[in-house]
Amino acid sequence: MAKKPRYEKLFEPGKIGKIVTRNRIMMAPMNLNYTEDPYRFSQRYIDAIEARAKGGVGTIITAHVKAESEIDPYPAAGMPAALDREANFRIFAELAEAAHRYGAKIILQLSAGTGRLADVAIREKWPASPSALSMLLYPHLFTRELTIGEISALVEAYGKAAGKARAAGFDAVMVHCGGSYLIGQFLSAKWNKRTDKYGGSPAARMRFMEECIESARSMAGRDFPLLALVSAHSMLEGAFEPEEAKPIARRLEELGIAGLLLRTGSYDSRDWIIPPIYYPRGCRTPYTQPVKDAVSVPVIIDGRIDTPEVAEKLLMEGKADFIGLGRPLLADPDWAKKAEQGRPDDIRTCIVCNECYNRVLSRKYAKCAVNPALSRERDYRYLPASNPKKVIVVGGGPGGMRAATVAALRGHKVTLYEKTPRLGGNMIAASSPEFKMPMRPIIGWMAEEAKRAGAKIELGKEVTAKTLIGLKPDTVILATGSAPWLPDIPGIKGKNVTTAVAVLLGKAKIADDVVVVGGGHVGCETALHLARMGKKVTIIEMLPDIALDAGGMDRAALMKLLPEAGVKWSVCMRCVSIGKTGVMACDKDGVNHKFKAGSVVLSVGMVCNDALYEEVKGKVAELYKIGDAVQSRKVFDAVHDGEAIASLI
Repeated sequence: MAKKPRYEKLFEPGKIGKIVTRNRIMMAPMNLNYTEDPYRFSQRYIDAIEARAKGGVGTIITAHVKAESEIDPYPAAGMPAALDREANFRIFAELAEAAHRYGAKIILQLSAGTGRLADVAIREKWPASPSALSMLLYPHLFTRELTIGEISALVEAYGKAAGKARAAGFDAVMVHCGGSYLIGQFLSAKWNKRTDKYGGSPAARMRFMEECIESARSMAGRDFPLLALVSAHSMLEGAFEPEEAKPIARRLEELGIAGLLLRTGSYDSRDWIIPPIYYPRGCRTPYTQPVKDAVSVPVIIDGRIDTPEVAEKLLMEGKADFIGLGRPLLADPDWAKKAEQGRPDDIRTCIVCNECYNRVLSRKYAKCAVNPALSRERDYRYLPASNPKKVIVVGGGPGGMRAATVAALRGHKVTLYEKTPRLGGNMIAASSPEFKMPMRPIIGWMAEEAKRAGAKIELGKEVTAKTLIGLKPDTVILATGSAPWLPDIPGIKGKNVTTAVAVLLGKAKIADDVVVVGGGHVGCETALHLARMGKKVTIIEMLPDIALDAGGMDRAALMKLLPEAGVKWSVCMRCVSIGKTGVMACDKDGVNHKFKAGSVVLSVGMVCNDALYEEVKGKVAELYKIGDAVQSRKVFDAVHDGEAIASLI
């Protein structure tokens, strides 16, 4: 029997100030949009926190909470809770109790304000910041400058909020000094243009931070632990870099801060706020290490740390004293428990698709592509089927596997048919590039989950309408996926033409010069994959820009990584013909342009494989189609489709 892996450093008790934690795992602060008006955490948020505490994390850091909500109102998109609303106090107390119930410590992340991040489209009061600054969401609009009186009021409110946090039962407060929020805006010469005592020199720019900390100490008690979030590098020209962050970190230590959460990025460089899949695991450490070396207090690191092995390595190498987990805990609330028990293969891994945060940006609840329980932990359960049925699932992609799992868990007799020798569907191609490697484990995990649930898996068996009807099922769920669309373009059947899917699966021989037709998310990822293989790649795209269908973090990263890899692109270009030596494209003015290439890769969309649905419609008792068989979409949509249908049959 193989020896179970042990993560001794990860599960060693930790200490920050007077806080003793059961392990070195912290739930990183994340905005999940689980709030209600007026500025109140919902039961949904309490349930999500409780599930992660029950799952074994040592410490939870909350989503950021506003000290007050009058001087500095916050946008409704992801509106946080606020501690100046007396009616909210009992909710904060419930939140602290939920974490403590299962042995976790809980730290309230406290923000002094929003400043230039505010959404003025939904504000009655004009946003204010250290100086008159261009708004992040509306660059043509400017904030007003905070008055000295308003700054004093914010400082007082900050102290009162810290006192309420202690009274509610929190173990500590984390002072939000990150580069995007109000204290961070005061700290940075890029955003702080004041000429009074709060601006000018680095020491003057720290004054607001120092006053907020002193106010918290005076109202919460000198013995109440304070931590701080600091930007080690803003990844934004003119803002924080390690040499600027080091004196701030040292000053925080002098002020008695018990520990630091070091991060990178700002909302102007959001790909480093929530690092996408293209960035390596532990990608922040080159920027956080110089700051960590400058202080002696414990340091927390998060961002692209998704496996126990990576977490343990960072601790053993001294790159962190505590590990912050964000998205991995959304994917699997029992991540810590499974790691502690030596079961890393049982962890439902995050696929780093960022759908959780993309939903928050769209003013929706955060949900997870691979964990449908997220956001509904309280009522999430499978009701036993009152009338167990014979269920046939056709297609072994993520939607088909999820449908088979849930149907089997509810007591149906389930058989899943997949025509290829392998489960995974289009996820196999999507996870093929080296930079998409974190997606691979979930395929095997979902396959094993379906088998454990009791679903019978039949691989290498294509189901026709005749055989499907002959099986006499009660219910059929078609998860037959999608295939690359081949538009009617002269030369499209040439030997030098292939598809992005074929390239990603390694089924196409590619010349050194490549034109990728289609600059959407898939086309851009394929271009990056080819460029990193040493190919000379050009993208042509009909729309005015590339990667427009990618989420915010992914697109920001791709727009940097593609040119770094040597990829070029031309937009507003419609492919009109393909020849042996390249592609002819027409621009918006009707002028033709020749793009030379030995290989042409098509990434112009997918078409639904729904022919089987049309053939058996009306010939089986109960028929559904899910995922890409309905419309070419994402893993998130396929999994949630499968979950929804199988929960109802």
